[in-house]
Amino acid sequence: MNNFSVPVEELTYLAGFFDGEGCIQTQVTKRCLALSVTNKWYTPLEKFMNAFGGRVHLVTDKKGFSCFRWEVYADGAMLALKQLLPFLIIKKQRAKIAIEFQELKYIDPSRRKELALKITSLNKEGARREVIRELEK
Repeated sequence: MNNFSVPVEELTYLAGFFDGEGCIQTQVTKRCLALSVTNKWYTPLEKFMNAFGGRVHLVTDKKGFSCFRWEVYADGAMLALKQLLPFLIIKKQRAKIAIEFQELKYIDPSRRKELALKITSLNKEGARREVIRELEK
């Protein structure tokens, strides 16, 4: 979790990168929000780590290819989403739901479960329909 401000230019870059490559997940059993971005290049992920904390580590995908993954959890993930939110397009709705999910950590378990299922559903539905809904507004 960071306590320093990220310049707007950096936030717009990170939001665009996150819209394309990022992942928002909820871990209900751990009462935790998780964000990740996976890419073959370390440098963009280092920007996420410097801006929002978390960690970057090397992972191997299902086909045996190595790549890097940035991850941040819980309140750190929520703070990252709150900073990215104004600049997100594709993942804006998921980000809003994820922020509410994390804010309700100890308050309303049934509502959190409902929000977690909504994020899972949106992740399965894919970005295309989400963008179409945004354009129809």
